[in-house]
Amino acid sequence: MLKAAFFRQGESEEVLLLPADTHVDEFVAGLNRWLSVSSEVEALASCSGHWPGSMPKKVKRINRASNWPLEMHYDTPQTLGLDRLLLANATWLEFQQDLLVITMGTCITYNIVKDGAFKGGAISPGLQMRFRAMKDYTSDLPLVKGNPEAPILGTSTEGSLQAGVNVA
Repeated sequence: MLKAAFFRQGESEEVLLLPADTHVDEFVAGLNRWLSVSSEVEALASCSGHWPGSMPKKVKRINRASNWPLEMHYDTPQTLGLDRLLLANATWLEFQQDLLVITMGTCITYNIVKDGAFKGGAISPGLQMRFRAMKDYTSDLPLVKGNPEAPILGTSTEGSLQAGVNVA
């Protein structure tokens, strides 16, 4: 999945989500502003300046070797996802205090920033992955859709699955 977010003064204005097999030209077609590129996707990571004509000439690529404001206290920084690194640093720049940075996507990440350093965190399956796993790894549980308003106490199998994903 290719993801892009556009921010104005710290507020997210627009988010794009496209399949990972989307051609780079399609991904950036029609975009007229980019401040940075952070990508684990080879098609984007390797494009280094080969952007379509509609793109600004100045593109800042962000990678693990970039100059980050946070100190790194992570045993394997070469394996730390750029999404986690970028969000922890951006949140630190915004709040300048100890933080727990939580993101919810394919996976849920919990990242600790303390005393100006990225300390580490945890990664767990995202909501859709949890629903899918219960269906795929049991013989009788159905695949149900998430419901953020499901009660904490499920009174049906569907409600119990939703409560389990929402609460646990």
